[in-house]
Amino acid sequence: MMEITASEKRPACPKLLECEPESKSLKTGNPGKPKLTRKGGIEFRNNSFNLPCGPQTLTQLMDWPKFIVSQVIADPGRKTRLFDVMNRGMTVHTAYSGLDAPREVLSQVTNELQRSFNLWTQVDFIHACDNASGPQAVLVSLAKQLDLSCSCVFSDIEDRLPLETVAELNALNPEKDMSYEAKAAAYKQMWQHLDDDRKTVFNPFATSQCLVHMRQRRIVGDRVSFDPDSQDTQEMSPGLAGHRPLKVHFAGTVCKGWSCAGSRAQFSHESERTHSVWLAERKARAEQGLEDICFQECTPAYAVQEKLKVPLEDTHSVHALKTCPQLQGWPTSRPRSYTVLLNKKRWVWVGPSTDLAIQQEFNELFQRSTEMTGDAFFVAPESQIRADVARRLQKRGQKSELLKLDLNMELLYSMLPPGAGQRLQQYEQLREEKQAIETGSFICDVNQWPQSGCSTCGPFFPCQLTHATCVSLNHMRPAVGLEYLLAQGFHTFPAVHGGKAALVLPILESWKTDQVIALSGNSMSLPAIGAWALYVLANIQPVQQMTIQPELSMLTKGTSQDFSSPMRLRKSTPKTVFTVSDDQDETDSCPRDLPDCADMFPGSGFDVDLAPSVPASWTLDLPLESSLSS
Repeated sequence: MMEITASEKRPACPKLLECEPESKSLKTGNPGKPKLTRKGGIEFRNNSFNLPCGPQTLTQLMDWPKFIVSQVIADPGRKTRLFDVMNRGMTVHTAYSGLDAPREVLSQVTNELQRSFNLWTQVDFIHACDNASGPQAVLVSLAKQLDLSCSCVFSDIEDRLPLETVAELNALNPEKDMSYEAKAAAYKQMWQHLDDDRKTVFNPFATSQCLVHMRQRRIVGDRVSFDPDSQDTQEMSPGLAGHRPLKVHFAGTVCKGWSCAGSRAQFSHESERTHSVWLAERKARAEQGLEDICFQECTPAYAVQEKLKVPLEDTHSVHALKTCPQLQGWPTSRPRSYTVLLNKKRWVWVGPSTDLAIQQEFNELFQRSTEMTGDAFFVAPESQIRADVARRLQKRGQKSELLKLDLNMELLYSMLPPGAGQRLQQYEQLREEKQAIETGSFICDVNQWPQSGCSTCGPFFPCQLTHATCVSLNHMRPAVGLEYLLAQGFHTFPAVHGGKAALVLPILESWKTDQVIALSGNSMSLPAIGAWALYVLANIQPVQQMTIQPELSMLTKGTSQDFSSPMRLRKSTPKTVFTVSDDQDETDSCPRDLPDCADMFPGSGFDVDLAPSVPASWTLDLPLESSLSS
């Protein structure tokens, strides 16, 4: 059996208190801006002494589904609203899908709701979309294994566009040598063109080549038939409460133009073209009644106001915050901006009224102290460590068949390329200043130079990039592939931490570390996006179908014999206040699922004669069953 030792590893401390989350004052009126202190330092720890104690073991840490559910439902109102939404069921589609982190989150959360509250939520995954070969391989495997090939996987998001639209975008595409302003103006013109023509460009019958079925499939609609040769769609079964399922979209949009590790090109980055296509489709699908809610994730520098709130002000209610898994007591850095786009026609936001208030309430709900270090994620079995070390040594032309693997600094340097070795030397000079106090935990990404880019050395697992080599000086080795996913919240070592195994584990456990790192670096933090998604779902309500407040002075005279039916409609001047949730196209004047008397609605108003037993203020509840996709 292989014996693993670490020549300079310090003794473990029974209680690790060195890594408290950065202080975020809930009383200063600026909860989103943390006070900067040394991670693991005295001031850093003192700032969080008043926080609820975070998880102290990996098992507790990986029980994040239970934690976020318990925090959200602590308020009776949120609990009622969340359970109502979950009872409806969901249809889910994703863009920029990567590992399909939303599928993983919903799988873990619905499993927790089922286990703790016997709440069964039907979640149907309709399609995913990604243009990279690695994610496509994972997504196709998930669709075939978990959905029995009833869901689709699409490639480039532009494949669904008409050919003439693609040609027009190509004509508008800026040249590489153009200035920042010229490129930004070109991409803005692309967006304007797509926005103006969105009703024809994104028609409900658009198709794209599916990588699961290897043929053209519709972009919108429900799952395909179980018969792989059928072109029909399978009728969506209603949610458990008999309501129309919630139509949900997730996207982790490209961050390269907004990341501190990227070009910082922002509005002039080439990804703005794809973003314009994605955004125009969100607007069109909301107007068509084919999408209720969209969750979007990007780096903190992402301009939510300019890129989402202003373009979607007519169709969506947009709410955003910034958070990090560190807020929940996770010893890893992954700051992100999270936004929800809520279709105004169908759903209304009932949570805090401003983004600042949302940020403050979210922090108060989920903030915990960090009781662990990033070394908690270095739990891979000996076989995975040996295979990773051997591969690195072989790549460097070193002898890879070692009878005994003694993890020490000499072996560590021999595994690293020359540039990574030089960066590790500089990190070692910072260890005394940045390491955890009790244990000396110090983790760094030797693919990044210290004090530049996204370098976040210290006791936490660094913010992950698509090309990374995260080294623990306590363990004297780089992290292996599945340990990166563990730091993102994926249950990749269930034998160690317990819980339901990650859906992607059977697919990725045989992949090389570099391949998994690329996927993990583009993925979302599951506890962070999970907390945001549940918080949002607990703070929304469906737009009320129809509310009528008639004048009922007539009820004081006459008898019930005066009425041939409990309700009688007749044309008159407007005396009734009512609102209708648009289950229909915007040109319709009434819902498609009204009874036969629907054509009697005169337009802006009508009188309602009621039997004497009917109260003066009442609600006519019309189920949201119909949609353009049915």
